[in-house]
Amino acid sequence: MTSSSRFETDKKTGETLIQLGDKYLASGEVKRAAESYSLAKDYLPEAQEKLRTLPQWTLPTECDNSVGHPLGEGCCHIKVKDALFRIFKSSSLKSSITGPFFTEGAHPPLPMAVSKDTLKSQESECTFYDAPDTNSVVSCYIGADEDTKLTLRNQINEIINQFDNNFICMDAVRELVVLAMIPDRAVFSHIITQMLKVIKEKPLFASIVLQGMAVAINSCPDEIDMSDMQGIYLEILRPLLQHLKTLQYKQNQYQLVPLLHSLSAILNAMVCKSVSSLDRETIFNPLYDLLDGLKSHDDTTVIFLAMYAKQALAYIGNNESLAMSIFRRARLAILMAGDIAGAATSVDLNKLESAYDKFTAICDFSEQAIWYQGLAYVDGILELQNWSAFEAFVLQSKLSMDEYFLQGICLRLEQIASTQQDEIRTNAIKFLQAVAASSPKAVQKTAQAALKRMEFAESSVCSSQDSRQQTPEKPFDCLTLQANRDFLLPVWDPIWHRVTRSTLLKAVQQKERTNKNIDEMHGHIVEMKSDIESGQAQTMAALDKANTNIDKVINNLPISSTLGDVEIALQNYYEPLLVIKRVSGKILPLESCYINLAVVEAPDQREKDKQDLKAQSVIYKRIPSHERTEGTNMASPIPLEELFKKQRLRNGSDDVPKTILIHGRAGIGKTTLCKKLVDLSLCKQLWRECFDAVVWLPLRELKSYKSRDLENLMKEKYFPGSVPNSISLSRTLFDQAENGKVLFILDGLDEFQRGDDLALDGLLFQLLKQKRILITSRPSGVDKSILPPIDLELETVGFSPQNVNKYLHIVVPEEAEEINNFIRQMPVIQGLVNIPVQLDAICYSWDSLSKHSNDITMTELYQVMVRKLWYKDAILLGKKSSGQTISANMIKYLLPYQIDVLMSIEMEYLGYLAFKGLKDDHQIIFDENTLSKTMQDLDSNRKKKNKKYLPHFLHHDLKKTSFLHSADAGLDKSAGILCGSWHFLHLTFQEYFAATWITRHLQTEPTQREEPPLLMTFEETKRFVLEHKYNPRYEI
Repeated sequence: MTSSSRFETDKKTGETLIQLGDKYLASGEVKRAAESYSLAKDYLPEAQEKLRTLPQWTLPTECDNSVGHPLGEGCCHIKVKDALFRIFKSSSLKSSITGPFFTEGAHPPLPMAVSKDTLKSQESECTFYDAPDTNSVVSCYIGADEDTKLTLRNQINEIINQFDNNFICMDAVRELVVLAMIPDRAVFSHIITQMLKVIKEKPLFASIVLQGMAVAINSCPDEIDMSDMQGIYLEILRPLLQHLKTLQYKQNQYQLVPLLHSLSAILNAMVCKSVSSLDRETIFNPLYDLLDGLKSHDDTTVIFLAMYAKQALAYIGNNESLAMSIFRRARLAILMAGDIAGAATSVDLNKLESAYDKFTAICDFSEQAIWYQGLAYVDGILELQNWSAFEAFVLQSKLSMDEYFLQGICLRLEQIASTQQDEIRTNAIKFLQAVAASSPKAVQKTAQAALKRMEFAESSVCSSQDSRQQTPEKPFDCLTLQANRDFLLPVWDPIWHRVTRSTLLKAVQQKERTNKNIDEMHGHIVEMKSDIESGQAQTMAALDKANTNIDKVINNLPISSTLGDVEIALQNYYEPLLVIKRVSGKILPLESCYINLAVVEAPDQREKDKQDLKAQSVIYKRIPSHERTEGTNMASPIPLEELFKKQRLRNGSDDVPKTILIHGRAGIGKTTLCKKLVDLSLCKQLWRECFDAVVWLPLRELKSYKSRDLENLMKEKYFPGSVPNSISLSRTLFDQAENGKVLFILDGLDEFQRGDDLALDGLLFQLLKQKRILITSRPSGVDKSILPPIDLELETVGFSPQNVNKYLHIVVPEEAEEINNFIRQMPVIQGLVNIPVQLDAICYSWDSLSKHSNDITMTELYQVMVRKLWYKDAILLGKKSSGQTISANMIKYLLPYQIDVLMSIEMEYLGYLAFKGLKDDHQIIFDENTLSKTMQDLDSNRKKKNKKYLPHFLHHDLKKTSFLHSADAGLDKSAGILCGSWHFLHLTFQEYFAATWITRHLQTEPTQREEPPLLMTFEETKRFVLEHKYNPRYEI
């Protein structure tokens, strides 16, 4: 063989070996890659260079600065931006977006999160019992021998089981993500199984858990072969497919966007882990078709996320993808994803270039997939948090002209702005604004929607720059960003691997210590028994010793219920309560209800205003529908998230308020405020430096409980007999309250009726003496003589015009502008729509209201809204016509006067109840006795006029309608009878029904008038109207 031929053969051999080494490196098998490069170095000098860049090999002098790098020693930190410049230096296409937005080197050192590489390198001497956090447990496992691993595996499984024991929060999810780094297939399967179980049982937390599942799959060590775990993937994807079908059918956009985010993240993780061949009939085709069908959706974010998930699904493939071209394309995509993962971990120039070579090669197989792989490449860079490299890729890549690619960049810029701080956040917003200004229309819509969501999150959750800076965990606990309905913490954010509280671990450690103490106690008993049997003379002494030792061990046992257990139980109690139900019966996300708080600067002025209002009517006193807010400084609102921050108190000092009084008109959202406080504290983990638990107590409920002391009330209300360890839970919570670590939300002080029950009054005073309290009340319902010194007095003032606009665009986006114009042209309505329930009723009735002219009267407005709700309630009550139950289809054809006739009995009852309440000392809350008495009065009156009695269960049926509401209806636990308090949908609706009663009374023919009258004679009614015709209290 000639030297020339030999040279050609050696060159081909070397190139083949380098290609094989590249594949090994792309899939994370560094050792096998090194072996291939070693064989090739005799043939090609390029192999020598690749060997020098591997972490296990000696580095040249210029790479010595990598020592001590968070990703491990020996990592040659070549700037990603330099690599990108070499990749794109020949690119001919340029973006129309002008930069730069991020400065050179504008990225912090990688976060001190525990990575897979650093976990493997740690030599920890700690045991499971003294492990300070979950990361340490993983380190213990990786460095342990096989016998120790067996014991640790059982304890780790106990930690995972705790995730199913009710406690769901960001820290708990992150604990499972860290545990997913353990190189054990059974542990990983257990983690995924528990996550799926929680998703099924607690859909409220599904988005957080699904996103964490995607990170867990990405975190799974390479030692675990995930490509054949078909059973697990089917279990993950089946419920997602079913939920997606349900949301698509219901057109529920609020939940559809987070679900598509999570689905995309999980499918991407499967691609990175070389998963392929999903079952075509049961999973692949139905999911692919469903995603494809969403491309006709009217929301650009939904369309993009569906197409993104579809691309990931296409690269996974199905079990019938046998064509060589498809196989080759899928394999290439997986190799590239592996390269990106490797590059993102070691910042290796050769890996970046190798990844980009495969990335460009994909163009040969699928034009549609280029943008998807480009975004996967971007995510690898974002994991490094190298913002300047991210910008270089976006602006210099030929993908900068691709609509789908730019839509994905918009969402990632939104994630950067929502998770970073200061200059990085500001620059990301500028970048996003530039995309919105100079991109195709679809991209502009996506960018503008992202900017609006960020504006919404800013105003609702994180309005203060200080709040972002002062929270110890970066970035200001991201779970508070859930107020943005489309935001989910991105899988590339390092915070997923940072566990702060290790709640699951602490619960297992506590349990293990308790069991150990019990075993010690058992050993003492056995020892004492042996002493007793050793001789009659020592029997009594041994028994005494045994009893002493047993008592000592039992007394030294720790309290079985920890603060974490209390938090779990409270979370279970509150979970079904943290929703808002619209008048239509649909559920509205809690984040779509706005709370605006303003400081009451002059309490004396408010008291004077109250007296002035009372003086306007001597006989008929009631709360005005639109109470004045004199004394309230509307110019300095307090964001809800800053309520428990250091601020100026009423006594002139600067401190964190401990006693807060919040006023609010009827229907303005005081109960919604309480729900948001519970949600922000328990679910979003805010204010942990101030208190550890929140107790929300509607004061009108106190009389329905047997308990007349605080500790027993906690057990009876929050930890009833069906809750395990209810006694120890209530004791732990009571102890925390004694230490000032519990916030008591005392809801509705005006609704507490003090009376003959002195023990009940004593319970109220005990509550008011707690170290941390927040009281809500109507303005005129506060008896200041019983209040403790107030640190901060606020008023919740309802929706601002901006809130009204946002609410309309969320609830009725297509009619939002029409309704806005209607409100602007009706000054009298502008005083009503800041009350959430009023605005919701107008939205629900808009199809009927839109047919009226803009000069509609207040009477006509309420007639339309009431009739619209009667149409819904008639079906709910099973109303009949000609002996046939009226269906939803039939009722559409009823005319307005026909619905009035159909519901005439209900209107008669509500009219009498409403007017009697306003006449009798402005009564707006009605108990069961009042409802029954109203029934008796009307039946007695009908008997005199030889009319049929009212239906027997009328007053119970009316509780199912839109007009009578209750927050505490149920069974009296002490007496075993129905109890509860009821009120009209809003005070103005009570006024409307009272007006219908008066009108009907005045329009009755003289011969048909009631004698004796039920409430007032005809002449008395006329005098009532004349006397109060111009009274501002009755202007509605």
